[in-house]
Amino acid sequence: EDPAAMRQVCHSAVSEISLCQADILFCPFEVSHMPSMLFVVSGELEYYIHVDEQEKRIAVLPGEWCCEHFLWTNWVYQGLLC
Repeated sequence: EDPAAMRQVCHSAVSEISLCQADILFCPFEVSHMPSMLFVVSGELEYYIHVDEQEKRIAVLPGEWCCEHFLWTNWVYQGLLC
């Protein structure tokens, strides 16, 4: 256990962003230069993706996360997150 080291990780590895309604975090086929995992603290994000030629909407709610795969792979976004 090293509380100072854990504090350093939290301060350097975690950042907070605030969004307004209709803000777009990413679009299909976009490649981020700063890969990150997203955690929803309050409000709701909406993820839209085409599945079998139909648009599917997935709600990302407080306590949930998305984009974890971006930490482990070279990823190109497949949907729209707003």
